[in-house]
Amino acid sequence: MDEMFGEGWCVTLAPHSLTETLHLMGVANPVPCPEDLNQAAHFLQEHQGEGAFVLGHEMPGGWTLTIEFESWIGFDDDVLGTLAADGHTVISA
Repeated sequence: MDEMFGEGWCVTLAPHSLTETLHLMGVANPVPCPEDLNQAAHFLQEHQGEGAFVLGHEMPGGWTLTIEFESWIGFDDDVLGTLAADGHTVISA
């Protein structure tokens, strides 16, 4: 994966819906990505070079997991503060 998409990765777990998490992270126009692993990899390869990717998936309990390629939006202090508003816990690496 590093060879295909680079070494800039960020993983964030936020206590919001997928739509709200992406909005709070500044994703203006989310585009659905196939859920099948092979189709998702092909989708990412087709769109490589078009900017950063933020993939998100809703998790149980009202959480959203995002994975970024060539981006660290979820590690930004302002974004973390926004995602953690109202005393929520956010995890980012």
